[in-house]
Amino acid sequence: NDEMGPVLDWMTKHIAEQLTLEMIADRFSMSLRTFQRRFQALTGLAPLNWINENRLNRARALLETTDLSIEQVAYRSGLGSTANLRKHFERRLKTTPSVYRSTFKLDYAKP
Repeated sequence: NDEMGPVLDWMTKHIAEQLTLEMIADRFSMSLRTFQRRFQALTGLAPLNWINENRLNRARALLETTDLSIEQVAYRSGLGSTANLRKHFERRLKTTPSVYRSTFKLDYAKP
């Protein structure tokens, strides 16, 4: 859907910020109901589920590719706190951020 492309691009770029569905709908001149309906039709996910999935994906990428602290990863991914980051990791991935990092961190020093 061409109309939702800019919405998804904007949401991806601003994923670490505090986002509300009302704010996003207003920004793109849609009613909240229209935004939710069109978003779900395009992505198959409710907007808040999409936001949480993308924040978790950002956190995973940061854990794999940086040496940022867990607290910094939580902040930069938009999950806010280490407690919230841990909650999402345990619920979705059945592990902790620290264990995830030790398992999946890219180590460029290895031959």
